[in-house]
Amino acid sequence: MAGGAAPWVVFAAMMLVLVAGTVAKYVLPGRVLKQAGAPTSTLVLGGLSAAVGFFVIPVVGLLVGAVLGVYFGELHRLRNGWAAWRSTVATAKAIGLGMLVELAAGLLATAIWLVSVLAGVG
Repeated sequence: MAGGAAPWVVFAAMMLVLVAGTVAKYVLPGRVLKQAGAPTSTLVLGGLSAAVGFFVIPVVGLLVGAVLGVYFGELHRLRNGWAAWRSTVATAKAIGLGMLVELAAGLLATAIWLVSVLAGVG
């Protein structure tokens, strides 16, 4: 890094954005899921199913496994196919929101870096 405080200020700004994005990635979907009523056990089952799907079905297995895991977890809990599907859709939307927040934080941190490079700061 170049000498002086400016590169460290840029680094601190990038880290602040990335940490805030990481925290928001978990907090915002968590709120949505609590409102939808999905328990933590359903999310754990979805995560485990996603891991299995990743190895069983090439390319799309992670997504397919996660959705099926959440659906069957909710079906077992609610004993109603339509209610389980609504809960699965709400869970998928919440996870998608978390992914968008993480993407936005990464893009903002990259933009901060790019502006600093173009300005000749670091």
